[in-house]
Amino acid sequence: MYISLQIHVNVPITIAATNKVKQHHRLHGGEVKTDAEALYVTELVKMYNDKLRNVVLKELLADKELQKKDNPLPRKIKKLIDLKKSLDEFSKVVDCISAVYTARSLDFSSTIDLPTLEDVREVKEKLCRMKRTLKFKELCSLFEKYDSDFKTCSEAILSAILGLSEDYGKWLSEMDIQMRKHHIEKYYIERAIEKAENEKSADWIQSELSGADCLVKCLQDLGFNEETAVTISSNIPDDLIALQKPSFWALRYLDHAFTYHPLLSNCPKYPENADTLDTWFNITLPQNSDEPNEDSTRTHNVRMINISSKKSEGNALVDVFLKEGAKDTKRQFLYHSTDHVGAMSIVRKGIILTNGKTQQDFSSGDGFYLSETFENAKYWSKACQGKQAIIVYTIENHLLNASEQNGWDFTTSDHTKWEEVIRCCRSGYTNNKAMKKALKKVTFIRGPMCKNPPAVSMGARAKGFGEKDSIQFCIRDDDYAENFGYLQNFACVIFY
Repeated sequence: MYISLQIHVNVPITIAATNKVKQHHRLHGGEVKTDAEALYVTELVKMYNDKLRNVVLKELLADKELQKKDNPLPRKIKKLIDLKKSLDEFSKVVDCISAVYTARSLDFSSTIDLPTLEDVREVKEKLCRMKRTLKFKELCSLFEKYDSDFKTCSEAILSAILGLSEDYGKWLSEMDIQMRKHHIEKYYIERAIEKAENEKSADWIQSELSGADCLVKCLQDLGFNEETAVTISSNIPDDLIALQKPSFWALRYLDHAFTYHPLLSNCPKYPENADTLDTWFNITLPQNSDEPNEDSTRTHNVRMINISSKKSEGNALVDVFLKEGAKDTKRQFLYHSTDHVGAMSIVRKGIILTNGKTQQDFSSGDGFYLSETFENAKYWSKACQGKQAIIVYTIENHLLNASEQNGWDFTTSDHTKWEEVIRCCRSGYTNNKAMKKALKKVTFIRGPMCKNPPAVSMGARAKGFGEKDSIQFCIRDDDYAENFGYLQNFACVIFY
């Protein structure tokens, strides 16, 4: 079926969330030359197909009285019902295609099956058959009546790209212009998701669902479409899902999408020496120093490697390097999981504690976490992050001594204090002023992670104390973070 639609959107589209103007993408299939253009066309097709479905549904609802009568359905109603069924089928196919290729563009795995060419051909032929049975003038007249429903804007396209409901795009487009100037779109979307979670969290607690199924339901309640919700949950190890709120995983995905989606950014596959794969290379950076009179031209080499695949030779090089480094009894390796952009920010700017997530085990918006084993770091790095990176620090033993550095070590004792810290931090420092004050004087906290954060928030006892396989190291002090993050302490940076 061929219906001429005018798309009311100016291109190139300015996405204020990244302050970048994307290249002009065309809707003519023969002119699509890149993966990004193909993805853009798919998103537009998906969005306008949804608009068509909504218009048909509105018309059916308007004529619902005719459908209730015992008389045979009017020809118009029958054809609209058939049209809606065809559009529903087409929507499922396009949604799956969009979800699979969006996941691939972000280096996420996808559990959604890609439709076959035969599937696409079949739904296309059904739609084409509709053209021969519908009165074209009548159909055009119908869509002209709902002309305003087909108008769109960059905010609506942004929501579609992110896998969010069109309500987010409508809400952003109707927001006061002066207010919009204060922050980028990403900020407002994140705040809206946090607000939605606060409103719906009570219902989630009563839900009988758990694990990935529960997260998918929660993400849909927050405004994600089903395909995106499934993609997010399937890229988080099952035993990590319950350790964070649904909004944590939602915001982590959005941050990743804003940074790496080909329609929202121009990030290369690897941030440094993208063509150098599975072999070590160095980048040279200015040496950081506490001495004001020291030569500012001194530099330091930071070792890096770009891993091309799970079975590539680069993995063996990393294993050998870490095994050799572990022989140094005067220093210890610690590992920070992040993404490509995050890793380079830390390398170039140092550790910024205020970039930390809120309501974590040992901090709330003011902590930097590390793992004591490479395996744990890799496990966390793949949780809802496609562009994975691990920073390996090599730290002198005295810097890790809690008694010397005014840190707290809960690896063997102080169960009660460990639990008090978790309760305080998981509440966002709102339930224990004395502990909040004490934490300001602590340089770092070392101890096992809490295994039941949602239950702790509801008043339950924290679980996980004494478990050696989940030790985390949280930096809390700015001066300590600066000393810890000197370039000399970077053993290597691994990009996956």
